Amino acid sequence: YQRRVRVLSLMQILTIFSLLLLCFLCKVSANNTTGCGAKTSCGDCTGDLNCVWCHNDGFCEDGDYWGTSCGGWRWAQCEADGETLLIVELCAAGAIVLICLCCVIRCFCCRRRRKYESQAEYTQLDTDPGETRSAHPRTDEQRKRIYEKYGLA
Repeated sequence: YQRRVRVLSLMQILTIFSLLLLCFLCKVSANNTTGCGAKTSCGDCTGDLNCVWCHNDGFCEDGDYWGTSCGGWRWAQCEADGETLLIVELCAAGAIVLICLCCVIRCFCCRRRRKYESQAEYTQLDTDPGETRSAHPRTDEQRKRIYEKYGLA
């Protein structure tokens, strides 16, 4: 039970983080303004989240997280190619989704295995041939002990 709670809380955190990131990216895209052409350096251009620095051509233009049509664009930083970062981020997001999916599948498999193990324990109990089997063997054993203790059996 504790493992399942941890997996669900991790999935909830990842879902909330993904939604916040998506909202941030949509907000940046929606607030795209003009005035980027007046910026002459990569630092000035990438300081504005509505601008993209075209590294190959050396000018600033309107753009967002998803880039622009110029080659070698940089968004919010001057160190790495925007296209490369976008691919790396999408791969990381895919890896997180795969990890979450594996955790969910493992959780369901463990639950199923525990169910079969408890059924195996149940079928291995020694019972009288005349007795009917119950879904709760431990409770039956406790009830039997109480009956014997008070002479009700």
